[in-house]
Amino acid sequence: MKDGRGLKPALVVMIALLLAASVAAVAGCSSSGDAATSSSATTPGSASTSAAISGSASTTAGTAAGSSHSTAPRTAGAGSDLFPVLSNAKGAYGYVDKTGKTVIEPQFVYAGSFKDGIAMVAVNGTVGAMYGYIGTDGKWIIEPNFYAGTSFSDGFALVQTFDGKMQFIDAQDNKLVEPSTAYSLPFSEGLTPIQEDGKFGYMDTKAKTVIPLQFTDAQSFSDGLAGAAAKVNGATKYGLIDTTGKWVVQPQYDGIGRYSDGLAAVLVNGKWGFIDANGTMVIQPQYSLVEAFADGFSAVQIGDKYGYIDTKGQVAIQPQFYWAYGFSEGLGVIDQRVGGVEKYGYVDTTGKVVIEPTYAAAEAFSNGLARVQVQSGDSTKNALIDETGKVVWQDQ
Repeated sequence: MKDGRGLKPALVVMIALLLAASVAAVAGCSSSGDAATSSSATTPGSASTSAAISGSASTTAGTAAGSSHSTAPRTAGAGSDLFPVLSNAKGAYGYVDKTGKTVIEPQFVYAGSFKDGIAMVAVNGTVGAMYGYIGTDGKWIIEPNFYAGTSFSDGFALVQTFDGKMQFIDAQDNKLVEPSTAYSLPFSEGLTPIQEDGKFGYMDTKAKTVIPLQFTDAQSFSDGLAGAAAKVNGATKYGLIDTTGKWVVQPQYDGIGRYSDGLAAVLVNGKWGFIDANGTMVIQPQYSLVEAFADGFSAVQIGDKYGYIDTKGQVAIQPQFYWAYGFSEGLGVIDQRVGGVEKYGYVDTTGKVVIEPTYAAAEAFSNGLARVQVQSGDSTKNALIDETGKVVWQDQ
C-alpha cells in the first residue's frame, strides 16, 4: 500500500501490549475500548483484524483452523481506576470511575484504557479520526495528530503518521526514531522487533539495535523470551530466543505462541502443545485451538467443546462450553448457546459458573470491573459489572 490509510488496520489495532494477547484460540470482537495485538496461531507474528463492540478494531490471535469467532473478550489495560465506556445515547466515548460516576464526559470517537495516567483517544478531524493522548483530567497531553497509535509501553507509544510511517514517541511527544516502516509492535520488556528487507531484529528504548537483523519473523518478549523464526531446510520454523538473541529453543515448530506461566504453545503437524523454556514438550500436541496460559490455566478445545487445562496438561475444568477464553483476575469468560444464541458469562478457577451467561458480549476483568453488553428486547446497552455481576454503570 502506498497510501498510509491502507496501513491503518495494521496499527490502530495495536493498543495494548502483546503480553495482553492470547496465543491461539481467540478471534473476534473486543469490548474494552482498547485493542490487543497478538501473534496468529496459523502464521505466528501476523495479525487479523475484526470489529470490536466498542466500535474499534482489534487484532486477535488467529485460530489454528484459520477461522474467527464472533466475540473475543480481552483484558483491558491495567493501571487506572478510570474505565472507557461507550455511550450510545451520546454517540461518544467517555470515562467513568469504579463507582460508575462520569469523570470525563463522552466526547471521543475512540477511547483506550489508561496506563500510567495516559490514554489514547481519537476525535473527528478534517481528515477523519485523529489520534492523540489525554491525562486522567481529560486534557490533551499529546494533541491528536496521528492516523493511528498504541498505548504507552516502557515509556513510549508507537504511532502512525498520515503518510503511513511509524515512529515511537515519549509522553512529551519527542520522537525516539524518525518515521519509518521498520517498526510494527510496541516495546515489551525494553525491546521491540524491527525489520528491514525481510529480516527481523530488536531495538531497545535508546533506539539501539541490540539484536541484529537475522530472523525471518520476530515476536514481542514475555518473561524474558520471545518467539522468533528462521529458515530450516527452506521452511520457516519457530523457536524461542532470549534477550541477547540467543536461541534457547531451536527453530523447529510450525508456529509458536506467547511464553507465559513457564510455557509456550507450539504447532506441530497442525496440533498445538506446550513446551517449557528448555524446549521440553510438557503438553503433547493434541489441540486444534489453545490460548496462552494465564492464572495457571489455558482454554483449549476438546472435541466440540471448550474447557481448561492446567500447566501439567491435566483437564482442570471439563469441556462444557461453546467457547472459552483466558483467565484474568481469577475469572474466565465463557460462551454458551442459550436458545440458539451465544451468551457470555464468567467461570472461576474451580469451574463454577459465577456469573451466568446472559450477556450479548463480555470482556475480561481488569481492575475489578469488566465491560459487557446487556440485551433487552431489541436494544443492546453497554455496561460495567463487578466480580459479583453487579452493574456499576449502564448506558441510558
